[in-house]
Amino acid sequence: MRRPENLDVFTVRYGDEKTWIKRGLVPELKVWGFNTIGWTQENCVRYEPLDPLRRARPHHPRRRWGKRTAVWHDRVWERERYDWARMPYCHNLNFMMNAFYWDGTPWVSDYNPHYPDVFSQFFEDYCDWVARHFCTEMANDPNLIGYFYSDIPDWTALVHTHAWVHEEDLDTEEGREKLSATVRRYCEVTHAAVRRYDANHLILGDRFLGNSGISEIVLDAMGETVDFLSVQYGGNFATERPHITRWHERTGLPILMADAVMPPQYYNPPTQERRGAAYKRYVMDGSNPRGGGGNPFLWCVPRQRRATMGRQVRPRRALSQHH
Repeated sequence: MRRPENLDVFTVRYGDEKTWIKRGLVPELKVWGFNTIGWTQENCVRYEPLDPLRRARPHHPRRRWGKRTAVWHDRVWERERYDWARMPYCHNLNFMMNAFYWDGTPWVSDYNPHYPDVFSQFFEDYCDWVARHFCTEMANDPNLIGYFYSDIPDWTALVHTHAWVHEEDLDTEEGREKLSATVRRYCEVTHAAVRRYDANHLILGDRFLGNSGISEIVLDAMGETVDFLSVQYGGNFATERPHITRWHERTGLPILMADAVMPPQYYNPPTQERRGAAYKRYVMDGSNPRGGGGNPFLWCVPRQRRATMGRQVRPRRALSQHH
């Protein structure tokens, strides 16, 4: 909302954010059948970052994405916005501040310049501040379901190149121990920060990118610090099922299909009717005993057809029509 192509729509139809949430967003979500508000940030800036520290490694040859893309998100919702919406919600506590996207951070570790040093007092203090700022306001809110952490953290360099441990390092015992200790420390610090101010709500944790796999070292090191394993997965659910089953059996955690519920091969089908059928098929296939729910991705991105709403903040054309 409030982009050049729809600023007039926002101004004339709503006038302010409170009116938009109460009279626009919430009624539209309910008409579409959504019963929960998930992640509430927007990708507001994308660019190919530089590395002023000159210590980062070159593009990893086994990465499955193209150029490394930095994504800067806008601010998360605060209690006031959720109160306007009056819907159940999951809140985002980004303890890493998108650190793996940054050109450089003040918490640079010797191991890698693009991740915070989770063993430092700075990281512990910062996590405490994030939890104190949000959890103290939300802990008594009956609409709160739980807390997400960061978006697709890259533990082994298969996503964003810059990671705590690179894939080839896992061929050594030292590298495996380093990854395990780092994940364990990260999870312990973030878990303690949340539980210090909210003892009851679910910890949904980081949203892992399932297509790139999740290291068993990471799964084991998480221990009992999260209540769900949140996974973004883009693909046919028949392909995803064995991976989800294996992760569930290893961790004992229910799986939350987060953000990327809609497979990429269906982002731009020839008709909305086929898109609707694909979405229904995916959700039905995903309704299994190991699952704990899902967050459809996404509500409104003016420049992408995969969103539910178009650039004029109206639902996409009737399901029987072509784009």
